[in-house]
Amino acid sequence: MNTNSDPTSTHRIHLRGPWQASSWNERVVLSRRFHTPTGLEPGDRLQLGFQLPAERSLAATYLNGTQLAISESENNFQAEVRGILEQASKTALHQLEIHLTSSDNSDQQSDQEKAERFRPSEHSTLLIDAWLDLFSN
Repeated sequence: MNTNSDPTSTHRIHLRGPWQASSWNERVVLSRRFHTPTGLEPGDRLQLGFQLPAERSLAATYLNGTQLAISESENNFQAEVRGILEQASKTALHQLEIHLTSSDNSDQQSDQEKAERFRPSEHSTLLIDAWLDLFSN
């Protein structure tokens, strides 16, 4: 809830696990499904936000197959997503994919060594903090 003179209030919905991790073309792809938040009113804004582990860099982010225009500020990534969510039915599960690369751009490693670093083990968990912020007037 916003406590300054701005009449906008904010409700945060955390997108906790389970996140699925897979490797593809020297990238780690984190994916998670979620439902459309309930109680959206005309004029409300819905923004995806997330933070990445320090050793990872963002390559791309997709929601329901659409690449998002991401803004970044001090390792916080954000994108407006209400329009994309409204294109699907209200009962649909939405698919969020966050594609990561290593932030270590070492040219000293072979392609095989780089691929091994990106390949998550069967039981690995990559921690990511992600959320949806609902801004209502």
